[in-house]
Amino acid sequence: MSARYTPCFDRTLHLLTTVVVIILLPLLAGAQQKSDLVRFINPSSLEQNPRYTQIVEVTGGRVIFISGQAATDKNGQVVGKGDFRRQAQQVFDNIKAALDAVGATTDDVVKLTSFIVDIQKNIGPYREVRTQMFGKNVHPPGSTTVGVSSLVNPDFLLEVEATVVLKDKH
Repeated sequence: MSARYTPCFDRTLHLLTTVVVIILLPLLAGAQQKSDLVRFINPSSLEQNPRYTQIVEVTGGRVIFISGQAATDKNGQVVGKGDFRRQAQQVFDNIKAALDAVGATTDDVVKLTSFIVDIQKNIGPYREVRTQMFGKNVHPPGSTTVGVSSLVNPDFLLEVEATVVLKDKH
């Protein structure tokens, strides 16, 4: 019998992961290369999944936390009401806009946390749209995906938050 993960466990794991990342972020002096900041690890003792990295070690740099993005345009209007794929596209467009605002790219994303309404129905389209954005990354980010019954706005079908690491500004 395999272990069964619950949304509560996933949220707890996400919180612990965030705390560990913050603890492991002593800022290093001087200019740093991306490879000096982040190490992506997929030990052979864990599942090898091309969609995400099992462990992301951060040893320096700037950490940017992008708040959960939902399917809204810049005026706060819901985009794609009832259309999961369209909402997913808008969510990842919003993440791209946030990355642009801090001078980052998808390769700088080290962790994604996604909350999906009706996950059994929507996980396939979610993975397709996510792959369009992150599929060309040298290393896929760490990831947690949680099925939820609803989000803050009943029209939202997806919310995604991202953690980004950039080199120090020196």
